[in-house]
Amino acid sequence: MPHLEIHELAVTELSGAAAVLGRGMRDNPLHVRVFGEDPARREASLEKFFLPVLRGMARKGIVLGGYRGDALVGVCAMVRPGRCQPSMAEKMKLAPGLIAREGRSTLHRVLEWTGAWSKHDPSEAHWHLGPVAVDRVAQGQGIGSALLEAFSRRMDERRATAYLETDREANVRLYERLGFTVVSEEAVLGVPNWYMMRTPLSAARSRGTVAEEKPVVRHMLETALYCDDLEGTTRFYREFLGLAPLFADARLTALDAGHGSVLLLFRRGGSTAPMPFPGGIIPPHDGAGPVHIAFAVGAADMEAWERRLTDAGIAIDGRVHWERGGRSVYFRDPEGHSVELATPGTWPTY
Repeated sequence: MPHLEIHELAVTELSGAAAVLGRGMRDNPLHVRVFGEDPARREASLEKFFLPVLRGMARKGIVLGGYRGDALVGVCAMVRPGRCQPSMAEKMKLAPGLIAREGRSTLHRVLEWTGAWSKHDPSEAHWHLGPVAVDRVAQGQGIGSALLEAFSRRMDERRATAYLETDREANVRLYERLGFTVVSEEAVLGVPNWYMMRTPLSAARSRGTVAEEKPVVRHMLETALYCDDLEGTTRFYREFLGLAPLFADARLTALDAGHGSVLLLFRRGGSTAPMPFPGGIIPPHDGAGPVHIAFAVGAADMEAWERRLTDAGIAIDGRVHWERGGRSVYFRDPEGHSVELATPGTWPTY
């Protein structure tokens, strides 16, 4: 899988960014309420709605884009302090196009939506985050988290407060992991909305409140498997699953498992003694038995993965359709470890 490259988008890239927002935010509850029940029409409406919005945000802030190769797969926009609320002139400029495309009833819903949000906008100086979205076909691959971490780094470098609105409860948990807290809640057009703020650690230190903040785990960094045939198992994960090598020696192979996670394949029994390094000592470890690991895959790719397993003569141990909509397929690697491919909807966090 190509590396995710994040950079500030040029004006010429904004039409592609609007299309990503249209596809990625098509099914947001508030957008359904504003633009109607037809998914295809709603997606087209959102793309046209977001293009002038992004042009304005590029003038007043920063629009980040995440690229996988040549494909723009994620967008994260932010507006500088004091510039997040659209002026009356900006609203009037958007109105004729909305009326022509969607009708006056949609314009009224948009104004009610944006008016409700503006009432919650904090009086203190802040960067306004949003819209943030990942293309529908690329969701569940950590792209949104990577974009939000890039945003958080910028805020911490500036020692800046950040603010956002969201109409998806699942997003609340994600933003909380990045340091946002809910400051208020309100239904807009009958849809629950959450309003959240983030204060950087440096600001907390200046107020003497750092002792109240708890350290958080960002994500699972390493997963280790232990192998009798290290070379053969390495070939399986490199050639069948396509994991790129990061490091290899006689004792272990490290493979890129995507989005900052690493799969470590150790030769069984090769790490039972402490390992001294110039910077310290790694304690001994080892393992045995048919342990389990899972890889996140896209929902649209699951059938292709099943065909690949069949073509390779790898038996499928089991399949599960989860209540949240996710699907899992299980099989064995050459060492007998239980390997799972899982689509979004498997866990509340995925």
